[in-house]
This record gives sequence, C-alpha cells and structure tokens, in this order.
Amino acid sequence: LVPRGQFLEVNNRTAAPLDLSGWYVASPGTGTSLTLPVGFTLPPQSYTVLGESLDPAENDDAGVTVSWGSLRFEPDAGTVVLG
Repeated sequence: LVPRGQFLEVNNRTAAPLDLSGWYVASPGTGTSLTLPVGFTLPPQSYTVLGESLDPAENDDAGVTVSWGSLRFEPDAGTVVLG
C-alpha cells in the first residue's frame, strides 16, 4: 500500500469464471465498504485490482481497474472483509 493509493488485488485461481456480483469489501475499523456490481465476474486464472484511485500516479501504478470511492482502510493495521 502506498500513501493515498491503497489497493487490493483479487485473484481467481480456478478453471471457471468467478461471479462476484454483490460481494463486498469492507473495513470494519473505518466503517466503510464497497459492493461489487451485478455482473462483476472474473474469468478463469485472472485477477482484478480494486483501489482508491484509477490514477497510476496515486496508486504506485498498481493497475487499478475498479475504483472503490469512499472505502478506506486503517493505515497500519486492521481487518479487511471480503464476502
């Protein structure tokens, strides 16, 4: 993670598409979350990067493909929930 550029990589290591419609990423410590939209599917053996910003200069060129808006993680520790 980099300042003002938090991101999270989600991998599908299976041989089948992974439907993540309605799944969420939450930070209980900050009380913020992101719900993935209907139709959000990862192809087999692929990944996507969820992040604070789509701007490579703000996320250490992490390749963010989905901006999470107001989701914020605690800076030094905490829990991330994916479900």
